[in-house]
Amino acid sequence: MKCLLLGVSLLLGLLNSGTAQDEDDHEIRDKPSLVLSNGSSPVLLPCSAPSPDQIIEVQWTFTPALGNGGVRLCTIKNEKPQCSSPQYQNVKLAESNGFKKGNYSLWFTPTKRDAGNYQCNLYGELPNKVIETYVMVISVSVTPAGPIPLGSSVSLTCEMSDPSYFNSIDWKIKNTKITGGRFEIQWKRNRTLIHKDKRHKFDFRSLNISKFQPSDVGRYTYTIKIKNGMSCYYNLLLEIAASPKNSKKSIIITGAVVGVVLVVLALIIISLLIKRKCKPAVFVTTAQNAAQDDEVNYATVNLDALGNPRGRVNRSSEAAVYAEIKPN
Repeated sequence: MKCLLLGVSLLLGLLNSGTAQDEDDHEIRDKPSLVLSNGSSPVLLPCSAPSPDQIIEVQWTFTPALGNGGVRLCTIKNEKPQCSSPQYQNVKLAESNGFKKGNYSLWFTPTKRDAGNYQCNLYGELPNKVIETYVMVISVSVTPAGPIPLGSSVSLTCEMSDPSYFNSIDWKIKNTKITGGRFEIQWKRNRTLIHKDKRHKFDFRSLNISKFQPSDVGRYTYTIKIKNGMSCYYNLLLEIAASPKNSKKSIIITGAVVGVVLVVLALIIISLLIKRKCKPAVFVTTAQNAAQDDEVNYATVNLDALGNPRGRVNRSSEAAVYAEIKPN
C-alpha cells in the first residue's frame, strides 16, 4: 500500500512539473526597459502585438517601487477597449483605438507614487507575452533652501524613487561626465558642463559647492542619459541671498526717499494755504452789484455840495444820493 501511494505521488509530481514547464514554454518575457521622468513630463510605456487579431485580452499590472504587492491597472479587450483605473485615473491608452491596431501602450505623467514596475500581459493564441517597464521618477533638492548666502556651502541632491537601482553600479568620473553601466550623468550650470575643481565636487547623485560666489548663480540642470537614446533632466535655480548690511542700507535709503517726498508734499500744501489767505477781497456795494446786474449807470451827488453856494464841502458828511441815468 505504501509503495502504491509513493508511486502515485511521484506521478503527480512529474505531471505538475511538466505542466509548469509547459506554461514557461508558452510565455515570452521581454527584457525590462527603464523609463525616467522628472515628475512633470509624460512618459510612454510601450506594449504592442504584431498580430492584433490574435490577441483576446490585455492586462496591465503595477507593482510600486516603495510598496508591497501589485495592483491590476486595467483589462483591455474588444468589449472594453480603454484602460481605466479608479486608483490611477491619470493612466490612459496612448491611442484611443489601440486595441484594434495592436497598440496597448500607456501614456501618463508619473509622480513618485507612480514609480515602479509595470507589466503588459498579452493573452491570446499561444505563446502569451509579457512586456515589463520600470518607471523611475527623479527630483533635485538644494540645501540650504531658498537664496544662498555668499561664502556658504551648498548641496544639490538628486532624489530617486528607487536609489537601489543605481547603487550597485560602478560609477566613474572623468572631467565633466559620470558614467556607469549604460548610464551617463551630467551636472550643468546655465547649459554649461560643470568641471570638478576645489570648490565643485560631484558624483552620480549630488553636487557640492563650497564658498558660494556670484559666479555660481544660475540655473542648474541634472541630466541622466541612457544608451538607448532616452534622457531625463531636472532644473533648479540658485540665487544669492541679500546680506544684512545691504538690507539695512536699503531700508535707510528707502526711508530717506519717503521722508523727502513727505516734506515736499507738506511744503506744497502750506504754499497753497498761504496763497488762499493772501488773496485780496473785492467789496462791491449792493447798489453797484445791482447796477452791474441790470446794466444801469448811476451818478453820485454830494448833498452838502448842493446846499453850499460857495462849494464848500463838509468833510464829515458822507450822505449821498444816487441818481439813475438812463440812456436815451
